[in-house]
Amino acid sequence: NPGFEISNAAGFNKNGNIPPTFLKYLGFDRVVVGTVTGDSWEGNPRPNIARYSETGSLVNWMGLPGIGAEEVAKNLNNYGNHKVPLTINLMSTPEKDSDAILEDLENTVLTLRDIPYVDRFELNISCPNTHSIDGEIDVRKEYQKQLKGMMRVVSSYLRDSQELYLKVSPDLTEEDVESIISVSYGFVDGFTTTNTTTNHNEKYISSSPGKGGASGNAVYEDSLRVQRLFHEKIKDTNLKIIACGGINSVERLKERKAFGTEI
Repeated sequence: NPGFEISNAAGFNKNGNIPPTFLKYLGFDRVVVGTVTGDSWEGNPRPNIARYSETGSLVNWMGLPGIGAEEVAKNLNNYGNHKVPLTINLMSTPEKDSDAILEDLENTVLTLRDIPYVDRFELNISCPNTHSIDGEIDVRKEYQKQLKGMMRVVSSYLRDSQELYLKVSPDLTEEDVESIISVSYGFVDGFTTTNTTTNHNEKYISSSPGKGGASGNAVYEDSLRVQRLFHEKIKDTNLKIIACGGINSVERLKERKAFGTEI
């Protein structure tokens, strides 16, 4: 399909355990790895996923479990000359703050930027299941306060051939979107719209666990709304959009393609 790529979303191949060639055979043009954190992290205890098969939806509160940047790098270096473009979705290890967040992101970029075929990084400030320094879940607002510093650090260590995207929440207001674009301009190549939502609409989530981010059909409407907001605000710039969230049909793919340049 000329004009856009199809890839998995972050969270599916957290640690790079799935060979890129395998996903290519399934029809993906690009493989997203992560979310990768600088240190290993256990995440939240199981069970941490609730499935709603009758509505094609899911809620997770996994809490960014992962093996850490160095172990992810070992996995990716084992795949040889696979020629599949790789995106590293990254965020700082939970429960860090201030300079420790920036040092963590720096470590991840330096560890993974020279892995073969890594040509894009995706900074994830939008996961609703991340713990702040005081242990509270959903640190998105805290991360947004440090957004410029995080983008400055990540972008400063990228190779000239590598892009940076910002993955955003579907729970943003128009004012939030305008603020993020203003702060991000000059640091990022575009935005990934979107992550999971804390809006557990009863239409899709019959019995909410009271925490976590909803995906699948439950996120589609909010994800489309936020993508349209970003598209409207950046359509006269060189910034790009990656559509993500609830895209499970050709019809939805076409709808999202109308408000962005990449899938």
